[in-house]
Amino acid sequence: MDQDGGVRDAADTGTALEPIRVTEGKADASTYYDLRFVGARLDQYEGAVVTFRIGPTSGTSRTGTGQTRIVQGAFDVLFPDVVSALYEPKLAHIDADRNGMCEVGEPVFLDFALYNNDITLTFAPDAFQVREATSGMCASVNDWPIK
Repeated sequence: MDQDGGVRDAADTGTALEPIRVTEGKADASTYYDLRFVGARLDQYEGAVVTFRIGPTSGTSRTGTGQTRIVQGAFDVLFPDVVSALYEPKLAHIDADRNGMCEVGEPVFLDFALYNNDITLTFAPDAFQVREATSGMCASVNDWPIK
């Protein structure tokens, strides 16, 4: 499922955005739920790219990846059937300095909660899941092993 079409626009730094996609795992669960990521009150990051990394990097479970752009201080992205009833990472990173990479100190939303239903996570400046990126978080964004 591609929500940006991988199309370049004037604000891209010579690269297309990663399409929003869900990738099957080697040992898929029997039930998956939709994950909707919503950004709100992010006006200070207008035009910045948000990168998503959902699920474990081992390749055993289903994962979600992709990018979108903050427009009018917001974004809204749906990952259909991506979350299983496991404690798995759900990460969104804002490329605040617009260099195309996650860097320590940039804003990151990180959630490891277990969900048994469709969920909506809201990336807003005052959300308790928002923090400054660490080197480990940036490694998950920059060096995602699953293609």
